[in-house]
Order: sequence, then C-alpha cells, then structure tokens
Amino acid sequence: MTPEETQTLEQTLEKTDFGHVINENKKGILIAAGVIVALIIGYSIWSHQANKSYENNLAQVYTFRVNTVDKYVDGKMEEAEFLKKMSSLPANLKGQATLIPSLFKAIDKLVKDGKKAEALGILESWSDQFNKGSYTFYFVAMKLAPMYENAEKLDKAIALTQKLVGSQINVAKALNYLNLGRLYLAKGDNAKAKENFDYILQNFDKSESAKLAKLYLRDL
Repeated sequence: MTPEETQTLEQTLEKTDFGHVINENKKGILIAAGVIVALIIGYSIWSHQANKSYENNLAQVYTFRVNTVDKYVDGKMEEAEFLKKMSSLPANLKGQATLIPSLFKAIDKLVKDGKKAEALGILESWSDQFNKGSYTFYFVAMKLAPMYENAEKLDKAIALTQKLVGSQINVAKALNYLNLGRLYLAKGDNAKAKENFDYILQNFDKSESAKLAKLYLRDL
C-alpha cells in the first residue's frame, strides 16, 4: 500500500466516530486480530491431533483386547503370559471402559483357574481408574465387592457396597442393600444387618431381594 493510499484510508476512517476509534488503535487491533488468527490455527491443529490420538487409542484398545484378553479367555494364551501383559499394560489402556466386558470374562477365568488373588488385584487396580459416580465404576464395584467378600476382606466389601447403595445410579439397588445386610451379618453386626433388610422391605417390597430379606430377618 502506497503512502497516498494509506493517507486516504486514514482520512476515510476519520470521517466517522467508529472509524476514528479504529484509526487511533490500528496497531492494537492488528495485534489482536493476529492473536485470534493464531488461536484459531492452534485450535485447529490441536483438534486434529486430538482426533488422531483418540483414533490411535481406539486402535490400541482393540488390538489389546483381540490379541491379549480374548486370546486368554479363549484358551489361546497361557495364564502367565496374560498376567505379564496385564501388569505391563500401558497407562493409556488401563481403565478403558470398552475393555470391561472382555476383562470381566478374563477375571472369571482367572478365578475359575484358582488365581483369585491375581484376579482381585487386577480388578481392584482398574476400579481406581474410574469416576466414583460413573456407571463404569458402579458395575466394576458390583463385580469387585463379592470378590472382596470371598477373599474374607469384609471391611473392604462393606465400604464398596456402601458406595453402591449411596450412588445416584439405581440399578440393582435392592440387591445391593441385601448384600450390605449380609455383609454386616457376616461381621456379626446384627443391628446394621437388620437396618438394611428393613430398608428393603420398606422400599422394595415387591422385589426378590425383599423375599430373601424376610428370611434373614426371621433368623435374626
């Protein structure tokens, strides 16, 4: 732009109040515009990289499920190799919700094969990866609590089941109260056991859990 053209532009801008403001702050406006453009370009690059990262992560999850978890479940991988791969699982794959259904099958197989401690350790470490208010945590906790009970870790089983009954998620709520009552019975706390059984009768009186709660209350 020639000096004459610049002068003409400035003269044109000076003809209006708004133009005067722009003319007085041309440098700041140009800097701001440059920052906005840079931010837009930066966001576009970040968004592209994020999408690529998400796609790569999905591919890794699928590969791990097919080549490790499913192979172990199908009897095509030795137990020792499976446990080794689980212990060295990359951080970005540990706790992936899409792996949970296959992982549950692997947990069941480990328990069936007598590796209860190993199964408990894996599921326990995974439960720590999820938000405590999420559905994923809820269903992992429902799987984990009876494993604690079977391992005679009643305090942990009770603490986890209390989180289940206190959750905003209402899936199998009566069953969770029944389990909590049973756990208190196993600990010898009949008062708290009765409290949970009574709660079922008051709030879930038509459920199968209510029928069982009546039987437990009869024997208290």
